[in-house]
Amino acid sequence: MIDSNVWLDLLLFKDPRCAALRLAIERGDLQPLSNADCQSEWLRVLHYPALSLSDDQRAGLITAQADWVRLIASADTAGPRPANPRCRDPDDQKFLDLAVEQRANFLFSRDRALLRLSRRCQNAFQLWIGVPQDWPTDHHARLY
Repeated sequence: MIDSNVWLDLLLFKDPRCAALRLAIERGDLQPLSNADCQSEWLRVLHYPALSLSDDQRAGLITAQADWVRLIASADTAGPRPANPRCRDPDDQKFLDLAVEQRANFLFSRDRALLRLSRRCQNAFQLWIGVPQDWPTDHHARLY
């Protein structure tokens, strides 16, 4: 799972701290997941005035992200919805819910509200939450 700010780092800003993440996606070692709610958030972020994106730039970012992501339908969950941890930021809850429901191994974020849940999610769901540059790239589990 990749939240919207990390998508911006990967696709718009080409942040070098995301190099290992980018390489894993390009090689097919990691398959980012998304759903309609997460995609709506991505589109909303791309319209932030502070980004000053043209329509062409926005379209390019949408296409680039779509090339890498696997969309999950709402009913396409990996099992019953567990008692998910609550994120203080409601805009980020959707990423956490999808990661837990799909039994993802990783959730890349820079959001402090999500990062605060890292230890709890690691213990309860084996879900690593962190910034791309801290990703344990030696982890050879099912990569999402």
